[in-house]
Amino acid sequence: MDPLSVTASAIAIAALAAQSCKQTYSLISGITDAPQSITHSQNLLIQTEDSLVALEQLVTNNKTSAILESTLRAISLERTLKSTRDICSDFSAAVANITKHSTDTKFSFRDRISVHLREGKINGFNQQLSDCRRTLVLVLGSINLILSSRTSEDIERLREEFQAQETALWDLNTQLRNQLSLPVPDTETKIEQNSDLSLTLQDLCKETLAATEAKRTGQRFGDMLIEDRSMAMQGIVGNRQEGVEQTFGKLTATKESRAFQGQMSSEAFAAMFGGRSST
Repeated sequence: MDPLSVTASAIAIAALAAQSCKQTYSLISGITDAPQSITHSQNLLIQTEDSLVALEQLVTNNKTSAILESTLRAISLERTLKSTRDICSDFSAAVANITKHSTDTKFSFRDRISVHLREGKINGFNQQLSDCRRTLVLVLGSINLILSSRTSEDIERLREEFQAQETALWDLNTQLRNQLSLPVPDTETKIEQNSDLSLTLQDLCKETLAATEAKRTGQRFGDMLIEDRSMAMQGIVGNRQEGVEQTFGKLTATKESRAFQGQMSSEAFAAMFGGRSST
């Protein structure tokens, strides 16, 4: 398999989902004096499209990253992107059907009644799209965090950000799971669709949480060359930081070198680098 195929596929599907959001928004934004539920749909579509575009740009800008590719392989992002696209397409078809008597300048009384009668379906769409958007926002945040953590040196800040992200993913997963126990006022098909979407989003939350935990912190260092009476260091000094992934380049010291890579206590560091022998 092409090592970039997962990344390329994510870019393509995110673009299609964003386009579906845009088309749906264009359709319903033309409804004059739209009811509150439709106005809410418009806002959700804008927000979801923005999230999808941001995700597409992030993946595109890092499409050669092995870290990104491995992260995308670990999560079922495509299923959620396709679900988002399909939800918008289905909603577009439904809205086109119930507003067929209206024009760009007038929302017909007959269609207004139709929308009112289908208020539950519109609210259901809003809930589904909101769940997709919230999940995508957290996935986007996790991918950003995983990518930025490879070169960050602020371990404590990074740890706090990862913990906050993991908590948010866990909370959303719990909310999605609890929604399955709520009554759904519609057909069995509707219940099955809601259940399928909720399970898809739960899977993505759990997989993203696992990927985030696995990549919690990391440091990447390049080569270091210090000669003559050199001293050197690369890594963390102080309290031991659990779960930190460190990658080092070549470290050359020579002669009176004292080198260090990895993690070291403050006491050991002081003993190693605190004094320099004279010659």
